[in-house]
Amino acid sequence: MWSKADKRPIGSVEMKTIRNADLTHGKCRFACYQSKGCGGYSFVMASHTCTLLAAPNFLAGKPGNDAWHREAAEITGAPYKPDAVDKEKDKVKKAINQEPRVVSKKAPAKAGTDGALPMRLENMMNKDLVMANMAEPPSGGVELPEKMQLELNKYRAKLYNEFYEKRAHEYEIRAEMGAKRKAETLARKRVKKARATNPNSKVDKKSQVQLYVQARKEVDNHSIRKYQRKFSKDLAKWATNKVFNEQERLKGLSDQKNKDDQTVALEVHREVNAKKVKGEDSKAVMTDEKEAVPKKEQEETKTEEQKPAETKTEKKKTAEKTEEKTEEKTEEKTEEKSEEKKPAL
Repeated sequence: MWSKADKRPIGSVEMKTIRNADLTHGKCRFACYQSKGCGGYSFVMASHTCTLLAAPNFLAGKPGNDAWHREAAEITGAPYKPDAVDKEKDKVKKAINQEPRVVSKKAPAKAGTDGALPMRLENMMNKDLVMANMAEPPSGGVELPEKMQLELNKYRAKLYNEFYEKRAHEYEIRAEMGAKRKAETLARKRVKKARATNPNSKVDKKSQVQLYVQARKEVDNHSIRKYQRKFSKDLAKWATNKVFNEQERLKGLSDQKNKDDQTVALEVHREVNAKKVKGEDSKAVMTDEKEAVPKKEQEETKTEEQKPAETKTEKKKTAEKTEEKTEEKTEEKTEEKSEEKKPAL
């Protein structure tokens, strides 16, 4: 704000001039306060005229407004404060420019202009495999046992590797051909436009090749992302049915094993009941009932390598024991027959 009539900042715009006999300095200042676009005023007491002033291109060009306010501060002696928002923006820009540039790992650079596209399908396969193994069962589904889940994960990893080894090259070729087609169409359009705008200047082969190389830079990443998504989608579709069939097979095996265990337990229970009916020792029956099932399981799980091999000496001892038992039995039978033949006195 100022009241000197002979000094005005360069480029000041006169918004409004008020003439009134009763006009005072305070009323002029109040009129400037009421106007939104007023940046200052000039009051002449001799003629009772008040002129409302504004910056050039108010709120349209920041550099012009700042220069006008700076010059006005020099005339009036008021302190000049630059815009705090601009200062913060400048600080942020400087901080961003000072940070080191980090090359993105998602889209690695191609090996030269004629190099193959970096599809990285193996990384996509590994990522999809981890996500599939960590996925929770669907709503309403039953959680599988840990052992069965491990077997399914191994089977899924085998399927994913098989699909990658057999089909990865197809997606790489398709991505390369798709990028080539798009780049060629873009280059043809740009050559046609250049010939239409500048008919006197010819587009030679070298410039056409440069246009094709530039178009490939614009198209390559889109082609890579497109066929990466297709690869992951086809991989999941191909492996899901096979994993489901394997899961059902494992469930069937576990159910059959449970049924076999139940039948074995029922047979043991019947044998124990039969022994109880015959009146055999109850303690022996109870021990037989407890030990029958685990013994049978141990016999099934034992392999031929784990079974202890009998030595020659042990075989001889067992053979001698069996011969002694047979001789004792024959002697007992002969004695019983001789006692029956004796006449009663």
